[in-house]
Amino acid sequence: MREYTKYKTAQLRAMGADGFVFKKDSPTCGVNRVPLYESAQPGARKQKLMGGLFSMYMRIEWPELPVTEEGWLENEDTRDSFFQQVLCHHRWRVATTLPKEVTESKPQWSQK
Repeated sequence: MREYTKYKTAQLRAMGADGFVFKKDSPTCGVNRVPLYESAQPGARKQKLMGGLFSMYMRIEWPELPVTEEGWLENEDTRDSFFQQVLCHHRWRVATTLPKEVTESKPQWSQK
């Protein structure tokens, strides 16, 4: 799973992703509250709640990427917050990938 996550993260970076929505309650993609059972046997007890492996590794590989679960987008305030984070990430990504000439050039009005 770790190698797949590295591969997928590299793909998403190359595509210019600015946020990621994980599948709610998925054993691999749930951000948190994914039940971990004692065994695969029917009727096994829940040991604890945790995040899915893919979402956990992705947040380790790319900690600055805004992420959410699809269920969290139902709440208007949480959805707005996520969209603001995505917009901020986009602006940051664009600003840090501008060519050196653009970031070091002086405005025309100051070159007199």
